[in-house]
Amino acid sequence: MVIYMASYKRLESQLEDVKQVLEEIDQLRRSEINHIRKQIVNKTTDEAKHVWGDRDFFFDKSLPKVNNNTYLIAIMAYFEDFIVYACNRFATRHGLQRFDAFGFESVASKLRKFIKLTKLSLSLSQPDWNTIILYWKIRNCVVHAGSKYSLLKDEEKKFIDRSPHFCVEMITSVDDSNVTTSKPTEFYISDHKCLDDLVWVVLKFSKRFTEAITKHDKQLKPSIINSSTTKTIILKTIAQIIDLLVRKLRKIRPEI
Repeated sequence: MVIYMASYKRLESQLEDVKQVLEEIDQLRRSEINHIRKQIVNKTTDEAKHVWGDRDFFFDKSLPKVNNNTYLIAIMAYFEDFIVYACNRFATRHGLQRFDAFGFESVASKLRKFIKLTKLSLSLSQPDWNTIILYWKIRNCVVHAGSKYSLLKDEEKKFIDRSPHFCVEMITSVDDSNVTTSKPTEFYISDHKCLDDLVWVVLKFSKRFTEAITKHDKQLKPSIINSSTTKTIILKTIAQIIDLLVRKLRKIRPEI
């Protein structure tokens, strides 16, 4: 079906735009950092710290923290929209439950049910899907828990700790015994390279999904019970019932 491939191409375009924006912002950010650090060389210590230090911190830490986490959310949102749209199109054509009918579950859970319901030949045990699920969980922590490291599960913590593209902020405290302790607070994506990799993985899975759902759709005949024909069927049925009732009434009372 052309509609599924068109949906995939739309996703591909959206994600390529995200990659380009990330690269452009990163180039501008690095250029500004280089400029700031050249200026610091000729300044006094206090001036370098108070005037240029804040700007350096903004471009080096604050900007990637806000920007990269935001684009993680965008990537997953585009992917969710692609999955929901394609599955709903298939469900409508074949008289099946749309995603809305699965309740307030995650898109990942709904997709599993959709695959089981439709007997779609699509494996969810491949590395690409596992990576997407991992980033979905990280995205959920960013959105719903303010990127709090302590609220991540062990699997996500291990992934973030090992990745050179993430940074975990620490808070240091000193107790009454003068013992210093450090605890992780928030995490963020410090290098957009992992988002480039995520885009590649999302597109790889999405292409598999598109090929599977297109092939499955061609093998099945569209159900007569779909949004475009249901109304017609109902109206015809009501008309037939009314006609039948009128005929019966005329037998009982010929003057009608």
